[in-house]
Amino acid sequence: MREIHEELGNRADAWLTWGATVWEAAKRVRTSRRPPPPSNSEELMLMTDAVYAMLLGYTLEVLLKGLWVKKGNKVVVDGKYRHIVEGAGHDLLALGRKVGIEATKTEFDALNRLSPFILFAGRYPISIRHEDMKPRRVAGRKGNTVPGFYSGKDFEVAEILRNRLMASLRFDG
Repeated sequence: MREIHEELGNRADAWLTWGATVWEAAKRVRTSRRPPPPSNSEELMLMTDAVYAMLLGYTLEVLLKGLWVKKGNKVVVDGKYRHIVEGAGHDLLALGRKVGIEATKTEFDALNRLSPFILFAGRYPISIRHEDMKPRRVAGRKGNTVPGFYSGKDFEVAEILRNRLMASLRFDG
């Protein structure tokens, strides 16, 4: 078992396959039937979109780990999983930077704001720590917003980044 764990953990194609699998699950969660925008033109987010954001975040995390492995690094050594960024958990921004992906400021922002969905916003009504729920500024929105909000534009940006990471993991160049 230990050999299989190490072999699969250090194979980029295993990470690519799992990224594609999680992505397929994510697409099943998000419905194409969207409610009309409210009359005050403030964008709303369906609660099921939080689950979609969680799965999209997991997809990006898996693809980033696959790119780390593709670059010759290991995530399993001597039968033990090694975190790419110690103490960062599911911090997609830290992971993306450590892996060395090329991304725009907008893409890094979208990546960063997906992490709360992995940690709590896509799974629970609250975070373990109240500080994690602090509203913050989001580009293109007035005032502050809670970490559990992700706009349609955010989803577009993250999906484009997902496509690029998937292509990078599939092909050299």
